[in-house]
Amino acid sequence: MISWKDQLTPTQIAEVASYVLSTKGTVASGGKEPQGEEYKETAAVEMPTDSTAK
Repeated sequence: MISWKDQLTPTQIAEVASYVLSTKGTVASGGKEPQGEEYKETAAVEMPTDSTAK
């Protein structure tokens, strides 16, 4: 995906982001049904607790 910072002004980027967020939870008329399987994370990644681990 291209970087939009060279195509749009910061104000335009904010407007596009606001529009995208405003569509959350809506269903487009004539849109496709969800496809595939929903990903659900089952385990958290454990980080080393030893202060010598890098």
